[in-house]
Amino acid sequence: MKIDRFSLRCIQSDRRSPLLARGFASADSKWGITNDRISARVVNIADDAGNMRTDVPLRQAIQEARGLGVDLVQVSPSGKLPAVCRLFDAKKRLYEIKKSSKKAAKQQKPKPDKEVVVGAKIAVSFWQLDASGDV
Repeated sequence: MKIDRFSLRCIQSDRRSPLLARGFASADSKWGITNDRISARVVNIADDAGNMRTDVPLRQAIQEARGLGVDLVQVSPSGKLPAVCRLFDAKKRLYEIKKSSKKAAKQQKPKPDKEVVVGAKIAVSFWQLDASGDV
């Protein structure tokens, strides 16, 4: 049985999907560590209202996040203990940021000026239409 390089990389990668093994970007690269990849045993959870719940066991926090249908994302650096985490949908937020940055980039592009090429073979009627504003 012959195994190609792609399949071998998927087999060797630990807890990574084939898409990540192929080099696709994940939400982890933008937001930090998510869900099961968090190494802390106890976390502090900050919600959108600004409330902080302290000393929540990691497994309980992950179960709560899955129950709500969102991700548990570590927002503090890994050196600080206990880790501070937030509950939100990381991939959805990453999509929204990419979408807004594309829209902003599109608005910043300068529109080129339209040019009219004038040659020796242009009829007089063209100049009359152009001057009157009927075009």
